[in-house]
Amino acid sequence: MYLNPIRDFVRKFTCHGLLRQNRLPANIAGRRVQVIDRTPAPFNLGAELFESRAMLSGPALIQVQPNIGTLISVAPQANTVETVTPNQLTFTFSPGAAIDATTLSSKSLFVTRAGADMKLGSTDDIPVPIGNYQVDPNHGNQVVVRFQDTLPDDLYQITITGALKDTTKASFNGGVTQNVNFQVDFGSQVVSVVPQPVVRGQNLTINDPSQVYDGATFTIKTAGTPVTFQFQNTLPLVGNNVGVAFTPGDSLNTITSNVVTAINGSSLAGTFGGALTASSSTPGSVQLTSTAFSPLVSYSTSSLSVLDAAKITNLDAFTLTSGSVSKTFQFKQIGTIGSVDAGNIAINYSAGATASTLATSIASAINGSALGASVTATANGSAVFLTANPSISLALTDAGFLAAYQDSLSVADGTLNQMLNTINVYFNQNPISAAIAEDPAFYQIISESTGTTLEPVKVTYNASGFNAVLQFTTLPSGAFRLQIGAPKVLNNTTASATNVGTLFSSLDLQALAGTTTWTNGSNVVTGTGTLFTTLKAGQILQDPDGNFYTVQGIGGNTSLTLTTTYLGSSASGQTTYTPLTFGKLSPIAGTTFWSNGQTLVTGVDTHFNRLLSGQIL
Repeated sequence: MYLNPIRDFVRKFTCHGLLRQNRLPANIAGRRVQVIDRTPAPFNLGAELFESRAMLSGPALIQVQPNIGTLISVAPQANTVETVTPNQLTFTFSPGAAIDATTLSSKSLFVTRAGADMKLGSTDDIPVPIGNYQVDPNHGNQVVVRFQDTLPDDLYQITITGALKDTTKASFNGGVTQNVNFQVDFGSQVVSVVPQPVVRGQNLTINDPSQVYDGATFTIKTAGTPVTFQFQNTLPLVGNNVGVAFTPGDSLNTITSNVVTAINGSSLAGTFGGALTASSSTPGSVQLTSTAFSPLVSYSTSSLSVLDAAKITNLDAFTLTSGSVSKTFQFKQIGTIGSVDAGNIAINYSAGATASTLATSIASAINGSALGASVTATANGSAVFLTANPSISLALTDAGFLAAYQDSLSVADGTLNQMLNTINVYFNQNPISAAIAEDPAFYQIISESTGTTLEPVKVTYNASGFNAVLQFTTLPSGAFRLQIGAPKVLNNTTASATNVGTLFSSLDLQALAGTTTWTNGSNVVTGTGTLFTTLKAGQILQDPDGNFYTVQGIGGNTSLTLTTTYLGSSASGQTTYTPLTFGKLSPIAGTTFWSNGQTLVTGVDTHFNRLLSGQIL
């Protein structure tokens, strides 16, 4: 039978499922009648039925929600801008999906930021450290990612790869990597403020001059970038290390003096806030003091040095111990009989190997051992420098082959000093322009009791440490609040000029009792028969020439001090006047423009012609 799905479908609904069969002839009462079989016909669409199946494409990303801020769009090229800095993101995947927590890692979900060039995908992109991944226990399709540090202003890219899977082992997005870009732009923020910091000094001690070696290093950090100092004889300086002049056999006094000279000549020293000073009163002891921050000192003074490669003997050994881990390394000449002792680590060498070749082999063996997690070895010429200062013991046939250096330096806490006229301000990791951050007007401390405002006399901003040191002439006792980012008052344009008022009085000028003497070039006014004590500081006096001066202080009934020097003709026996204003101020219509060093005041929409000569502005 030919199957026609459309025919069968129409027949189902138009014929109530009844199928007409062939007409059957019959002679009943001489008449031909038609007999119809009304048995319900089966409903057949004529199509093959398949078993139920699902498409295994894996979970898809639905949204990214910061703990604070706006929803991050997952649309391509959306580049959502966050004006606050989130410390965690919640990723929501397809409804019903269950993310496999074991597949969450820096390979399946990671974040990078653009860095200095503000371009994603360039060589200076910076990985963003992630502190924790977690699948929401109540919602298997949600993943919470917490950042290890505060996110600075930058461009960011979230990358999710096919290494992320659900519990059915289906890869995210069918195995296709997806990127989501967003930007953090919230500006600099103050993280903490330390008023009058207590600073602890450090004492650096040179224990044994014979243990100081060419290439030994120590590092000092105060407010910003640490500085590493390297004892230098013949080996080249590593990176940006600062050299400390050194010759094997130098006396303790010479080594101490050279250390002090190197520190005080480095970028750690100076007159800026947080500057470090090194001094010594006793050979072998160097005192480190800072004006704002406690210095941190670390050192790497353990090393091995190949003195004479020709004196190596097959199966010579040395042992390094760091904490509870101890490993023995044994030299094995290639092609000779015998083997290293059980448990020892072989350092294979060829006959005639040079000192630098042996040093490289030593460093490689140490870094490849169990000590490599705590002790790092670096070869430099014939020397091998060791971090973490492990203890060293040698087992040599000829002591002239290999030398060990250790415990040449030590560090102890020094004295405590409180910096009474200093305030340390710590910002988040958003760079600030040094021109702004070091402007004293950017910072103001305001007395809670009197409202008095103080500005620092000097500010030093450390861009690498994201901190500023505020130095004041003196900080009085009391409660203060620190205002940062205080705007400067701009009066150099009409639009930004201050709308000032004028001091009106409903009373005329009143003559003071007695007579006064005014002397050109002096800010002191004396009187005869006067009652200056009835005046108040800040009141206005009219001089013999008709100009006005402000009273700064009152010495008694016959003497007072002006805020500025009188610049008129000297005169005595003068009657002096003062306006009785009672402190009433009324605004002038319009906007006035005041220029530094000018006696002329201009205005926009003002009515200066309504003022009178001698009135106070």
